[in-house]
Amino acid sequence: MLSLICRRNLGSVSKPYLLQFPSFSSLINSSIPDFDSGNGNGDPFAASYLIERFGFSRERAIKAYALVKFRSSEKPDSVIAFFKEHGFSDAQIKRVVEKGPLVLKLKPRDSLLPKIEFFRSLGISDGDIVKIITTAGFIMTRSLENRIAPTFEFVKNMLKSEKDAIQAIKRFPSILSQDLKKNVPLNAEILRKAGVPEINVVYLFKRHPRSLISSPEEFKKRVERVTELGFSPLTTIFILGVIAMRTLSKPSWNKKMDIYKRWGYSEDQLLIAFRRFPQCMITSEEKINGILGHIINKMDWDPLVFIGNPVMMSLSLEKNIIPRCSVYQVLQSKGLLQIKKKTNITTILKISKKSFLEKFVSPFADEVPELLKLCPCY
Repeated sequence: MLSLICRRNLGSVSKPYLLQFPSFSSLINSSIPDFDSGNGNGDPFAASYLIERFGFSRERAIKAYALVKFRSSEKPDSVIAFFKEHGFSDAQIKRVVEKGPLVLKLKPRDSLLPKIEFFRSLGISDGDIVKIITTAGFIMTRSLENRIAPTFEFVKNMLKSEKDAIQAIKRFPSILSQDLKKNVPLNAEILRKAGVPEINVVYLFKRHPRSLISSPEEFKKRVERVTELGFSPLTTIFILGVIAMRTLSKPSWNKKMDIYKRWGYSEDQLLIAFRRFPQCMITSEEKINGILGHIINKMDWDPLVFIGNPVMMSLSLEKNIIPRCSVYQVLQSKGLLQIKKKTNITTILKISKKSFLEKFVSPFADEVPELLKLCPCY
């Protein structure tokens, strides 16, 4: 099927689309006049085009110029028209070109369309195809037969499901441009030797494939570090620890520990929190201080609430914690939470929006109408 897609004689880009775009021939003499067209670097037209059509800075245009030397707007205009015909907005086309300027030199019918057709052959909608290409525009400059299609087959075999493979490339389009065969099998074997079940190896690739693309030397260090910190390799939380360690160098780890310690936590307490929810150590300093400041200073909750529920660091302070805590304070001040004898103060943060409204807002809306005003995000 792939070879058929690549060989198929599909229609060329229609000329009416090309007429929508202005000619850039007049820009040769007017744009970036300090270009030296006689210095052996070729015609400056391509750089002018990138600056005027896509807003490239002069410095960036010069760098891209080495890849996309063209002497007229005919070919790049045809590429732009092609993307327009396939549902891309001007902003999306700009993003694609920014990530892979070389796309402007490709032939729409021979190089670009077969890739669109490949994605369609997998059952991916046109809207999702636009999102995939916009997110990882350089994909369109990769070979369909030598990189994109073989990589998709690798992902499908790794996840043991075409459906899961399609979902994976929707979430992480850039993996299609990676040479997964180089490191992924080696890193997967490192996990297996550490005692990680196969289902969790697949889970890591599905949730965060970039972790398995790392060099085996670095990946092994992360696995060993997570093991040393007391994670059980039999659990999915072990996988989350490996993911977190990808961004936690020793200096960044020490910095985050110091931030939490300033709130009075011991290292042992923080290790407990990390084993419960590893992402709490990759949260920004601003968010850590904001959330702890609100629950400890504003709400006057026991600081140990965080150790027991470090998942709160994944929540939005403005959209979740502040409005829900405000509702809690009002209900508590009016004695209305007495009917909820087993209510855990962190329950209001962790339950779904629908459940929160059903349990803590709707039953009291008539008696306390201001509750709805406390939840503007709802």
